[in-house]
Amino acid sequence: GTTLYQSAVYTDVPNPTATTPLPTPITQTWTLAPGCYTFTINDTYGDGIYDYGYYNLKNNANAIVFQGSPYTYTQTRAINISVLSF
Repeated sequence: GTTLYQSAVYTDVPNPTATTPLPTPITQTWTLAPGCYTFTINDTYGDGIYDYGYYNLKNNANAIVFQGSPYTYTQTRAINISVLSF
């Protein structure tokens, strides 16, 4: 398939402190035409979103469509959009 949206690399910070905090979370807004899509999240280190990390996909009403679950290198979700703006 075609990649519609892609984020920059999220650089992890081992053992974050006040002087070396975690990077700012990545937030993106997408407008998708009705249809079927695949959401994929990758982790090159292989520990998924470690510890208390998470991701979720919300619709334009700020309701959660789905949340991430534990994974290692990659997680994929199928999404069928009727008329929603993300």
